[in-house]
Amino acid sequence: MPQRNADPHAAYGITFRYRMTGQPDAWRPALEVYETEGALVVRAELAGIDEKHLRVALDNDTLTIYGKRAPESRGDADAPERRSYHEMGIPYGPFRARVILPFPVDRDAVEANYEHGLLTIHLPRAPRMQIHAHHAASSVAVGAPENETVDDGQGKDNE
Repeated sequence: MPQRNADPHAAYGITFRYRMTGQPDAWRPALEVYETEGALVVRAELAGIDEKHLRVALDNDTLTIYGKRAPESRGDADAPERRSYHEMGIPYGPFRARVILPFPVDRDAVEANYEHGLLTIHLPRAPRMQIHAHHAASSVAVGAPENETVDDGQGKDNE
């Protein structure tokens, strides 16, 4: 007869094989990140996670998805600490995934949808900004004292 593990939490060690470097307390969910003509789309596989344990943050050029997946329990006899696992491939506990945004996004138009265990985030491209140069009536010499101008056509690059 196989011997049961004396430490009921030892099985959780298998769970955290997906831990991220520098994040010893978090696993990283599977992601799809792709670009369309008008947006960046991020999809995260987060089956079994209650929405109240799910957070999304957008800071500067980084999207962070984080939260916690708790083991499901159907009563005292089925509590995670009383189980003797034969196989455990579903990670539990805190998770975190970061995505560096490859272009500026329109923060006011970001949409997220969590359905059937998939979180889908649409990050629309920010409209391009056009910068218009204004031409001064006279040129100012770089490094010259304040209010000193350069005569047109007299600089050494124009000789």
